Order: sequence, then structure tokens, then C-alpha cells
Amino acid sequence: MTSSEHQRPMRIGTHNGTFHCDDVLACAMLRCLPRYKNAEVVRSRDQSVLDTCDIVVDVGNVFNHENSRYDHHQRGFDECFNSLFPNKRWLTKLSSAGLIYVYYGREILSEIISEVKPGVTLDSAEFDMLYDQVYENFIEEIDAVDNGISCYDGQPRYKITSTISRRVGGLNPQWNEEDDTTNMERFSKAMDLVQVELNDVVRHYLTSWLPARQMVKDAIKHRLVFVTTTRLCRTTTFYIVCSLCSPYLLF
Repeated sequence: MTSSEHQRPMRIGTHNGTFHCDDVLACAMLRCLPRYKNAEVVRSRDQSVLDTCDIVVDVGNVFNHENSRYDHHQRGFDECFNSLFPNKRWLTKLSSAGLIYVYYGREILSEIISEVKPGVTLDSAEFDMLYDQVYENFIEEIDAVDNGISCYDGQPRYKITSTISRRVGGLNPQWNEEDDTTNMERFSKAMDLVQVELNDVVRHYLTSWLPARQMVKDAIKHRLVFVTTTRLCRTTTFYIVCSLCSPYLLF
């Protein structure tokens, strides 16, 4: 490696032209990580350009985790969370955002937690729940929409919680607007949008959902303990918190 290569910023490669929520979110999530914090986002379909990138998402027709290549458009790609990690239940085909979340999501969440709630400590079970909830209630929707998967086929296939894919799509130039195919100004604005949304989702589960779940668990654990002076308070709290957690409370 030459000195110039050693000093250059890391490069995240993705496609140029119209951007979608999955490639925008994949780049934004990677930039949460210290090693990619100052990375240059390179938007191109030129393979010789993509080959200079340290990690490539949503372009290139290659999925290879060892080589940091995360496309999902190639023939034969049908990976889902469950196929890559059989202990996870989700069967929705992954987009580039899902691929990045599957492999880097725990690191990404750790960085976001340190930003939105400094000093908070989660045990391993709580962290696993956070990781799962963020996928099921945010990332999976983006995977499904990008892959053209209908939300319903008799039973719901996934949850629509944000409509973020449509809002990101709306940041692309209109048909009669001048368009620079790399369009970094618009792409950067889209990354800011999805980062705020992701941070808000993490903040919700971290500061509201997990504490509410713990309150319900404690209430159930002590449900046979009756203290006359606090019974009404305990009962009221139990029902309020149940309304917050339902229907996602898993014990």
C-alpha cells in the first residue's frame, strides 16, 4: 500500500442515478461506525471505480461478506435474516440495508446508543431484544419495499411503521429537473433523513419500550403481593404500561 492509499479516507461505494432508501440507509448506517465515520461515499456503476472502494453496497452484483460486498440484485440472491442466521425468524428478502444491519447492526446500535443515551448499559438479553425490534419495526419494511414484496398475502408479511422509503424517494430530482447522476447533495440530505429516523427508532425502544417492558415484568412477578396503600397505584401503572408494550411484549 502506498502512502497516499494509506492516508486517503475510507470509501463506501454505491450506485449513481436514482437512489432508494436501502442504499441511502446502508451508507448512513456504515457512517455510524468509527472506521467509516469520515468515509467518502462514491456513487458509480463503473466497476473499476467500485473496485477502489473499501465496502460496496447495492451495486456490483456480488454478495460476499468477507470482501465487504453487499449487493442483492444478482440472479440467485434470495438471502433473508433466517437463511444467514437460522436463530432469527424473519423471511423477508434482504436489501442492502438489511445486509448491512445483519452484519454490522450490533456495532451500529452501540454507536447510536452512546449518542442518544450516553452512559446507558444494556445486558445481553436487552441488547438482543433491541437488535431484533429495530429490524422488525424499521429495517424489514425497507427490505421488503425495495424488493417489491407486498405487505399482505392473507396474513401480514411485515409491518409498515415509517413510510421512509417513499420520503427518501421523493428527494430524487423530478423528471424535469436538472440531474447530476452522482447527486451527492440530495443523497446526503437523504442520509441525514434516514439517520434521524433510525436514531428516533432506537431512542424509542431504548428509553420507552424496554423500561415499559421491565415494569410489566415486575408487575407480573409481584402480582400476588398486595399492599393496601399501593394496590391502586400498582394496578394503574400495570395497565398503562401494558398499553404501551402491547402487542410486542415477549416474556
